[in-house]
Amino acid sequence: MKRRRNSVLQLCVLCVLGAAVIFTLVLPHISPYFHSREPMEISAIMRDSDSKIWSDMRSGMEQAASDLGVELRFLVPSSGNPKEQEDLICKEMERGTDGIILTPVDSTYIEKNLNFGAIPVVSLEIPLSGSWKTVSPDNEQIGKQLAEFAVQEKKVDAVLLVSSYPKNQGMAQRIEAAQQVLHEEGVQTRLCRGNLSIPMREMAEEMGAEQIIALDSKATLMVADAYASSTHRPLIYGVGSSREITTHLEKGVISAVAAWREYAAGYMAVECAAAPVQRKENDAEGALKVSIIKGDEIYEPENQKLLFPVIS
Repeated sequence: MKRRRNSVLQLCVLCVLGAAVIFTLVLPHISPYFHSREPMEISAIMRDSDSKIWSDMRSGMEQAASDLGVELRFLVPSSGNPKEQEDLICKEMERGTDGIILTPVDSTYIEKNLNFGAIPVVSLEIPLSGSWKTVSPDNEQIGKQLAEFAVQEKKVDAVLLVSSYPKNQGMAQRIEAAQQVLHEEGVQTRLCRGNLSIPMREMAEEMGAEQIIALDSKATLMVADAYASSTHRPLIYGVGSSREITTHLEKGVISAVAAWREYAAGYMAVECAAAPVQRKENDAEGALKVSIIKGDEIYEPENQKLLFPVIS
């Protein structure tokens, strides 16, 4: 009995040793596979260096990255120069990024000068040639709704339109849609291009503009800051839901804003960029619903979801 027990024990030891030998032989072949499974990396190449403007969107991206096990790299050109943004994109592609989320400075320039190849690209404003997905509000609808709201609130003779990125195709769509509505109502319009508050105020005074429509978040914040301490100011309509813009809306500096769920847009962008590499189905795409919010409406339940996404 004792001899039989020893034989079984010896057999078990031999099996363990044999398994160890086999594992030692196989390990060199399988270890590179496991070591190569590094976290997926996505490059978010934005156009605005002031992160306050897209803070909600960034929060959504970071939450999605945490949920999906993705590493995010945020990159911003030091100036609003499309060539500099192109160089950033090229460097990320050469470095081997797994995906790109892009808010283009100049979408026409990017389409003309860049070929993304097989890299999944998610555009945050307007469809680009070669982009995988687009996560964006309807740009024409933004311009149209803001202009219609301005006309309904007060019919004036002249309106100044302001855009920080007028060469961007998405911004051009907003401008054209707003101009069409206003011109049909017999309202004179001029376009102020850029981010300098003094020329903007001079242009508004010169044309006697009683209303200003800012068609992107950066322009909205610039206009609001320029008039925040003024006793007499034109009615200001803008775009965006950042904390600073919401504060101006609450204080009455801004009359109304066009807003959408930027937190959800950021989250969706990371999901879309990660899907091809992670071999997941993702049909999410398309126009994010745009709402016009007045200052006395910011605490309504639906609007809180747009303006205060983290706490609501």
